Amino acid sequence: LNLGSSNMFNNRPVWLKTMCKSLDPGIAFNSVDDYLENRRFLVNNLKKRGMGKSGLEPLVLHEAEQLITYLSSKQALDPARVLGNYTSNNFMLMCFGKRWDYEDPEYDTFHKSVMRYLEISVILTIGDMVPLLWYFPQMKRLYDECFELIGGIRNFYEKYIDEKLTTRDDSDEVDIISDYLRIHKNFDDTERENLLNICQGLFVAGTDTTAATLGFAIIHLIHHPEIQEELFDELDGVLQGRDPSMSDTQSLPLMEG
Repeated sequence: LNLGSSNMFNNRPVWLKTMCKSLDPGIAFNSVDDYLENRRFLVNNLKKRGMGKSGLEPLVLHEAEQLITYLSSKQALDPARVLGNYTSNNFMLMCFGKRWDYEDPEYDTFHKSVMRYLEISVILTIGDMVPLLWYFPQMKRLYDECFELIGGIRNFYEKYIDEKLTTRDDSDEVDIISDYLRIHKNFDDTERENLLNICQGLFVAGTDTTAATLGFAIIHLIHHPEIQEELFDELDGVLQGRDPSMSDTQSLPLMEG
C-alpha cells in the first residue's frame, strides 16, 4: 500500500451507482482508471479556447449582452428559468457552438427535465446508501422517472452530435464536440456513449450550480440596496463604461467578494 501516491486518494464513490450514473458518469463520478482521459481531453480543449487567459471572455460577454437585452424587454419573468438559460447557453456554445433563444420552447423542456431529475437524484442517492429502500415501489417509480428524464436530456445532446457528424470536416472549430470528433476518427457506439457522458457531466456541474449562485447574489443585492450602491460605484469607477475583464478583479474587491 503506497500511501505516498496521490492516486491512492483519487478514486470516486463508484459504489453509489445511481448517483454516479445520474449526475456525472463522464468525469466527476467515474472511476479513476476511466476519468483521466476525459479530464485530459477537456483541459486541452479549454486551453485551446484560452483557459487561464482571456480567450473565453468574448463568449461569456456576448451571452451576457443577450441576457441583458432580454431582461430589458420584460417586466416580469421567472429568474431561475432565465438564469438557467443563460448558464446553459454558455455551455451550449462551448460544447456545440449553438445557443437557445431566451423564449425557446425546447429550452423549457430541457430546463424542466433537468430540475426534476436533479430533485429525484438526491432521493435516489439515499437508496444507494440504504439499499433496503429499493424494495419500496415509490423508489422504483422515481428511478424509472429519473432515467427517463435523463434519456430525454441526452437525446438533446445526441441530436447536436449527429448534426456535427453529418457536417464533420477538418475545420478549426474548437467546440468540445468538434474537437472530440476530430481526435476520435473512428467514432463508434462506445465513443458516442462516452461523449454523451461528458456532455451530461458538464451541464450538471456547471449550469444549475452557476445559475443558483447568480440567483443568490441577486437576492442578496435586492435585500441590501446599500451594497447595490457601493457595487455600482465600484464597477462604474473601474470600468468607466467598458466591458469587464478577468484582469479587473484585483481592482474590484467588493465584486470579487
